[in-house]
Amino acid sequence: MPVDMLGGPRRLELPERLTIEVLADLGDCLREHALEAGALELDGSALRTVDTAGLQWLAVLIRTRRAEKRTTRWDSVTATLARAAERLGMREALLMARARVLES
Repeated sequence: MPVDMLGGPRRLELPERLTIEVLADLGDCLREHALEAGALELDGSALRTVDTAGLQWLAVLIRTRRAEKRTTRWDSVTATLARAAERLGMREALLMARARVLES
């Protein structure tokens, strides 16, 4: 999950899969980005598979940053991610109201 710093907000590129099987490997990433100062831009353009655990991981990241008064926003999300969030009633918790949804 590379992060690119070009003078603007930090960027977190989500992996192709955000499922319970891969979340154990993302624990350090969650802590690092949750407490990172400054704005964070989430790029979900590569995400193809997401499950409830993946959505919860994103919700914890966003909720933690919000509690610390840190800005988090989406650059883009796949239709897969947008549909999963909508199905579980998590679009608001995941700050997806203004996200650019990429059609697959």
